[in-house]
Amino acid sequence: MNQTKILIVDDDPSISRMMRVVLERMGGYLVREENRAAAALETAWEFAPDLIVLDEHMDGVHGGAVEAALHAEPVLESVPVLLATDRIKPTISVRCGGETVLTRAIDPNVLLARVSALLASPQQVRLAA
Repeated sequence: MNQTKILIVDDDPSISRMMRVVLERMGGYLVREENRAAAALETAWEFAPDLIVLDEHMDGVHGGAVEAALHAEPVLESVPVLLATDRIKPTISVRCGGETVLTRAIDPNVLLARVSALLASPQQVRLAA
């Protein structure tokens, strides 16, 4: 059986660890963490994820720049990205430029629902958890 692979790129190991535990234990996904934005591309190449959860701001690098570098690679260009942010209140869900943006103070059920929805419909939609 081929297990769905998710790469978490977040410079806060406590956040990436929490997401990993939720996704592995509650979702049954195979998860890998990368805590350095500079290594995200190499790790993605090596791991070949089906989805990437990406912190919006890390190591002085904007997540959008990391996402652009990932999607510039032909082998990674179709991998959906769930963009995580802590710039809004935990209870607010907003639409911003056609993107759904949710807080990084992640509710495990919301994280699982967003991942599941994005994997079920892998169009180029950036969601945030």
